Parts: sequence; structure tokens; C-alpha cells
Amino acid sequence: MNDDDFIGYGVDAATGCFASPPALATVVKVLADDDGTVTDRLSTELCSSEHKAVVISPGPGIGRVGMFETGWGDGLYPTCSAWTERATSSWP
Repeated sequence: MNDDDFIGYGVDAATGCFASPPALATVVKVLADDDGTVTDRLSTELCSSEHKAVVISPGPGIGRVGMFETGWGDGLYPTCSAWTERATSSWP
């Protein structure tokens, strides 16, 4: 990576999430099955949260995820360096 580059995630959908790979796969499936109606349990919990953030399990037997609103619009949010170092290494 160049000095001006960073690893980040798109915020077009106005939602960010920190999750393990198995939990993220479940989040993606739940949101895809909802087909944009925002009536799934994850979206409902997030939208009704006073703090605009939730820590929730996306499904039975799945670890919890942290979901939070990021605001509307196009953009790319940098991910903290501790996680990017893990993402670019052989860390499982």
C-alpha cells in the first residue's frame, strides 16, 4: 500500500458492521433475504436503537456483530489500523 492508501468499507447503505467472517456471512444473508424492505430483525433493532448502534447475534448459534449507522451518502470509511494489520497478514 502507498502512504496515502487505506483499507476501508463503503458506506452507501448507511450502515457499518464489525463481525467475524461467519457472522458477516449470516448478516449478508439476512439482509439479502429482506430484499431492502428493512423489516428483518437486524434492521429493525438498529433503526429503533436510541444510540443508532446495536450489538446483536444475526442468527442462532452465531457470534454477535456490532452494527451502527454511518450516515447517508457515498464514501469510504477507513478501518482502524489494528484490524487492517490483521486483514493483511496471515492472522485467522
